[in-house]
Amino acid sequence: MTHSGIFLLTASEKRTLFLPPLLRRGLALAPGDLLSTEPSLRSIGFQIYREVLAHKWELVDRETRWMNLEMFLRRPLAAIDARERLVIPRKVFRVWQGETYKLTVFKISDRHILSLDRRPVVDW
Repeated sequence: MTHSGIFLLTASEKRTLFLPPLLRRGLALAPGDLLSTEPSLRSIGFQIYREVLAHKWELVDRETRWMNLEMFLRRPLAAIDARERLVIPRKVFRVWQGETYKLTVFKISDRHILSLDRRPVVDW
């Protein structure tokens, strides 16, 4: 599993970012996987639904469990498409074909947090 790193993602078409094989394998992302989005001014945070479900919820009281799941599902959802690309809803972020964006991945406890910069990378 990937614990942390910085990846450059290039938009293959509108709303769609190509995920490098190393990142897909490291996060075990597959077509159909859902990610919640948490937009902020400078970036968009993503959480992987499968990891949220696999969390050790038995250690948390019921009310907190439900609150966390409800928060996840209320956010706009992104998905991994059949070609293993990240598709982001237009209302969350407009990605333009050919632009490259920086994605930072880090791990907190048993979950990965992904943070995508809203500004395209000009020079790396």
